[in-house]
Amino acid sequence: MLSIGMFPVERGKHDTGAVAASVKILNQQKVLGMYPEGTRSRDGQLQRGTSGAVRIAMTAETPLVPAVVINSDQIMGGFKRLRDKPVVTVRFGEPIRFEGSVDDPKVVRDNLQKTMIAMARLLPPAQRGYYADAAADARGS
Repeated sequence: MLSIGMFPVERGKHDTGAVAASVKILNQQKVLGMYPEGTRSRDGQLQRGTSGAVRIAMTAETPLVPAVVINSDQIMGGFKRLRDKPVVTVRFGEPIRFEGSVDDPKVVRDNLQKTMIAMARLLPPAQRGYYADAAADARGS
């Protein structure tokens, strides 16, 4: 997978090698895709985020572009489901620039919340999952 730009990440741990590889990619002004939830959602619902993507963007001093994939859960069951030809949509939000120190846990938590709410606002209300109430409060929808 390294040949196509993918690299392994030890989930649930502070994987310094993966963090260093991510920051290096961003410092080269390349695009890095991550799931801020730590994994893909299998039921189409936005799950609680983890701080990795935000910490990496803050360390590299680069903006984070919130993005969501809608209806990907409909194809995760394998090729048998592909016959139904589900419409999969990718939506991108406005880039988010972070301020504050990556060493301040409150700043990181606040930036994570901002990121996850921005992602939730890109989703249909029924798929906002963990962030449904926060997204509705932030937008009034």
